[in-house]
Amino acid sequence: LLVLICLLCSIAAWIGSAITLSSFMDDAKPSAWVLFCSQVASGFTAVSMPAGVGPAFVNLQLLKKQGYSPTAATAITSATWMIQAIMTTLVMFAIGIFTGRNVLSGMIPTHMFITVIGLVTLIVSICMAIAPIRKKITKRYLPILFAYGQQIKEMISKPIQLFISIFGAIILVIAVGLGYWISLLAFDYYANPLETILLFLVANAAGSA
Repeated sequence: LLVLICLLCSIAAWIGSAITLSSFMDDAKPSAWVLFCSQVASGFTAVSMPAGVGPAFVNLQLLKKQGYSPTAATAITSATWMIQAIMTTLVMFAIGIFTGRNVLSGMIPTHMFITVIGLVTLIVSICMAIAPIRKKITKRYLPILFAYGQQIKEMISKPIQLFISIFGAIILVIAVGLGYWISLLAFDYYANPLETILLFLVANAAGSA
C-alpha cells in the first residue's frame, strides 16, 4: 500500500512539473499527455545523470521539437527551474519556521560556504582581468545573456502564467517531500513528517546546486 501511495506522489510530482513547464509555453504547447511523459523521462534522467542536467536536457529537447528557438527554449527551461527553486526555498523556510529547526546552518559549514564564495569571486576576477577573456565574454556571451534575460523577464511578468507555474511548483515540492517520508514509513521508520520533508528538500537542493 505504501509503495502505491509513494507512486501516486511521484505521479503528482510529474504533473506539477508539467504544469510549471506548460505555463511558460504558448498556445502551440503539446498535449497534456506528452508533457506528462516528458516529465516522467525527466524523473528518470534526474537519477541517471548529474543533478539538474537531465531534466533540463529533456525539457530543452521537447521545446526545440515544438519549434522554439534555442534562446527561447533555454529561457523557458531556466524560468521553470527558477520558479521551482524559489518555491522549494520558500517551503523549506516555512517548514523551518513551524518546526523551529535551523537546518541550513547545521548542514552547511560556514567556513566552507565562505571558501566557495571566495573561490568563485577569485575566478571571476581573474577572467575579467585578462583582456582577451574579458573581450570574448563581453562580445560573445553578454548579448546572449541579455536576450535570455529579456525572455525570462517577459515570461515571469505575466500574472496568470506566474500563478499557474507557482501552483505546479508547489505540487512538485510537496509531492516529492511526502514521497520520501512515505518511503521511510515503508521501511518501518517513523519520523516527524515536516522535519523529514525539510531535510530531504535541503539535501535535494544542495545536490541540484
